[in-house]
Amino acid sequence: PFVKYRKNLSKYLRSLGLDETRTHTLISKNEATLFNYHHEDLIKVKRPLTTQKEYLRQSIIPSLLNVYEYNKSRDVENITIYEISYTYSNLDKEELKLGILLKGSILNNPWNHTKTNIDFYLAKGIVSSIMKYLGLTRRVKYEVTEAIPKELHPYVSCEVKVDKEGVGYLGKIHPNFTKDDIYVIELSLSKLYQKKSRPIKYVEPNKYPCIKKDMAFIIEEDIKSENIID
Repeated sequence: PFVKYRKNLSKYLRSLGLDETRTHTLISKNEATLFNYHHEDLIKVKRPLTTQKEYLRQSIIPSLLNVYEYNKSRDVENITIYEISYTYSNLDKEELKLGILLKGSILNNPWNHTKTNIDFYLAKGIVSSIMKYLGLTRRVKYEVTEAIPKELHPYVSCEVKVDKEGVGYLGKIHPNFTKDDIYVIELSLSKLYQKKSRPIKYVEPNKYPCIKKDMAFIIEEDIKSENIID
């Protein structure tokens, strides 16, 4: 069932216009230290064939960034890629993750001059679409927490939680890391697979017309949006 779960999700991601990549599980030490948001010890191979394949990766994002640089050097402007692969936080634990990298525009039609540029909200929309496909929409929350990797922009990123458990993150790569507007998503499919979708319940529509009120507030700049929502 888990293999079927993975394959069906991969098909769905391709239907969204993303291209699948396949990269190596072994990476360099410099890459292994990136996006290590769990702060786990690095796992080194005893007899590596090369320094570029010396450590087991704990995140797929560094590998996707290599694919991005390869395509960028060949003048590919719009890059929307994903990979589903195992990562290793220690020798006894492997975790299947989904990594997505977005850059440029996801829809570009010069015939009728339509262009949809990639930004934070489009990346969040992809995550919401994935959660809807998995039947978890009503249990997802996006929060600004300390679990966000330091390689992401602190004001253009968030942690993804399902049933109050962190399952990944999404956001823009920090300008100190790269000047390009790159957005990345990483989700733990091992955790999401445990979140079984609940059966759909019918709720009778309200017989009375709704009343809408538009309200405005003046608040301090340091107050977080989730505090207002709560």
